[in-house]
Amino acid sequence: MIRSQAANDRSRMQFRIVMALTFALVATLFLSLAPANTGLGARTVSATHVADGSGHSDQQPQPTNPPGVPGQPNVPGQPNVPGQPNVPGQPNVPGQPGGQTGPVGPCPPPCGAGAIGQVDPNQFGQFKPGDIKAFDPATFGGFNAQQVGNLDPKAMGGFNAQGIGNLPPEAMAGFNKNQFQALPPSAMTGFNSQQMGQLPPEAMQGFNQNQMKQLPPSAMAGFKPDQIGQMPPAAMAGFNANQIGQLPPEAMAGFKPTQVGQMPPAAFGGFTPDQMAAMPASAMAGFKPTQMAQLPAGAFASFKPTQIDAMTPAAFAGFKPDQLGQMPPAAFAGFDSKQLAAMPPTAIAGFKPDQIGQLPPAAFGGFKSTQVGQMPPAAFAGFDPTQLAAMPPTAFAGFKPDQIGQLPPEAMAGFKSTQVGTLKPDAVKALEPEQIGQLPPEAMKGFKPTQLKALTAEQAPGLTVPQLDALSATQVKNLPAPFVTALTDAQEAAIK
Repeated sequence: MIRSQAANDRSRMQFRIVMALTFALVATLFLSLAPANTGLGARTVSATHVADGSGHSDQQPQPTNPPGVPGQPNVPGQPNVPGQPNVPGQPNVPGQPGGQTGPVGPCPPPCGAGAIGQVDPNQFGQFKPGDIKAFDPATFGGFNAQQVGNLDPKAMGGFNAQGIGNLPPEAMAGFNKNQFQALPPSAMTGFNSQQMGQLPPEAMQGFNQNQMKQLPPSAMAGFKPDQIGQMPPAAMAGFNANQIGQLPPEAMAGFKPTQVGQMPPAAFGGFTPDQMAAMPASAMAGFKPTQMAQLPAGAFASFKPTQIDAMTPAAFAGFKPDQLGQMPPAAFAGFDSKQLAAMPPTAIAGFKPDQIGQLPPAAFGGFKSTQVGQMPPAAFAGFDPTQLAAMPPTAFAGFKPDQIGQLPPEAMAGFKSTQVGTLKPDAVKALEPEQIGQLPPEAMKGFKPTQLKALTAEQAPGLTVPQLDALSATQVKNLPAPFVTALTDAQEAAIK
């Protein structure tokens, strides 16, 4: 009985041992087949061999993590589980998040320039500002025009100056106006002239003044006429003198009057003669007096008649004497009377004889006495008869003795009686005999008593018989005695 009980106990013990061993074997087998990231066991795979494609195992245990635990690396060789970061060296699975926050495109950073260039341009529409910001700056060097063209305008908010500066010039051809409009002004500092030269003219429609203010002057050298022509007038308010000075002269051909009119006056200080020469005449209609006042005097050296002709009279109020003095004589052929009338008297001090000589006679109709009074005496040497004849009589009241003395004798032939009558007595007294002798006889009828009394004995020999004969009896009575005494017999006979 005792032996039977002992045999039963041994059987039960053996059964328990067998069951325990069986359970342990099943558990071991189950754990060896479970995925590494299930947390139920350990997987021994070499990261190095997976990366190089050998598939061999070094049998080094790797720790496993529960799925989706932020901050825990995946096991190399295993596909990414959403919510877990990648291990460097492992490729991303398209459509799954990689190593940056937010929605990610097909090549999240780090991604070299060579790699990004291979990405399907159509996938660039997935990028958001955060994706653009996260790129290594060098990555932008691999962008191409088609990829840039597919970027969502909203994504442009992620660009910075360094990223823009690394874009290849040829990639700029992909920009459109909506994208350009969305670029942060701070990013504009990254542009260079080669990139600017490749931008499509249509993209320039997206420019605004805040972006223009940030554009480096050196980048302006890449501008072309068709690009300038597409820029909104409001964007011109962002120009400064340093930027203007870097624009190539040929780019000026794109300017329009509405654009010029929006430029800040201070920006005009950057214009050069070559640029002004290339400015289309139509654009000159946008000039304002405050802008004209800021133009360097040297810039006036290239003005053309057609440009002057297109300017509004109001713009001439900004002229200064040193500016006027730099203008080529030929440019004065474009002046009209309204423009001349709008010039400040102080500006007239810049006139030179050869400039006066090119003014159309009709322009002289705008002269005022206050302007004439500021004209350098030497400038009067450029007058001709037709010009004098076109001047309003009131303008002659501004003639000064030292000015009228510089008039060429032949110019006196243009005087009319109404003009003569407004000359001041001291100006009449300053006339040389040769000048008086050229006055038309008809003009003598304009002399007033106070003017006739100013005539001197030295002037008497210059008058001709027809001139004296044209004087009325009342005028003759006002001739001073010394003057009459100096007349020849033939002259004296003409006034009796």
